[in-house]
Amino acid sequence: MATKKEFIEFWKRSIDREDKGPISNSEDVQGLLFSNGSNIGMNATIGQNYEDYQHSYENGYFSALMSVFEDARNDSDSSLMPIIFLSRHYLELSLKDEVLNLSIIFGTPMIIGNDLSHDLKGLATQFQHLLKQNGINFFSDDDVFWKIASIIGVLSPYSDEFRYTFNVHGRYNLPISYDDDENNHYVVNLEYLQRCMNYVHDYLQALQFITNDNEDSYLYDTPFWNPYIKGMLYLVLYSRTQKKPKTF
Repeated sequence: MATKKEFIEFWKRSIDREDKGPISNSEDVQGLLFSNGSNIGMNATIGQNYEDYQHSYENGYFSALMSVFEDARNDSDSSLMPIIFLSRHYLELSLKDEVLNLSIIFGTPMIIGNDLSHDLKGLATQFQHLLKQNGINFFSDDDVFWKIASIIGVLSPYSDEFRYTFNVHGRYNLPISYDDDENNHYVVNLEYLQRCMNYVHDYLQALQFITNDNEDSYLYDTPFWNPYIKGMLYLVLYSRTQKKPKTF
């Protein structure tokens, strides 16, 4: 085994900083990080310039997901973890947002202390029920929209399976067992998953557009057009401070 000195030297030689831009330890990291750079297109505002938070979260995570799908063409195995996590996170965020938006539009009673916070299958079922309840029949009961939400919900029921190697109980998170039975190993067709996520996104993005803070919004000229009002309502609905859910 190498000595500590040899190990450190080997590590230094392994670091590839070529063509990645200069970094100086004398730089004001915080000052440079939270300031406008010369490349205007790479300056981003936290909070989307005080616009609708739903747009920032949903579009941001979906764009990140599509970027990783492209990276998967070079390394599919390493890309699988962020792809499943981002797919699940995008679906959870979007379903929560659209359950709220549709409940406002149709005057559907809402539950404070909603215990479906991370239950992807439950959120999809709630969304499906809202559509049916109000005569919206875009999807059949066996539509890909519901199937992909259900499958990802089963694959990652607690939202952390593809974020951390081990869960809070110290058990291996991934739904596989290391033995000689190849049937226990999960293979994911990432090209097909990308098609499914694009399909789901087409519907959710259109719904987001007509319910958010733009002049074409269905909520335009109502109090709920204000993203702060919806944000506070969202906070109350998914609050953990309520021991028993309440409907209003």
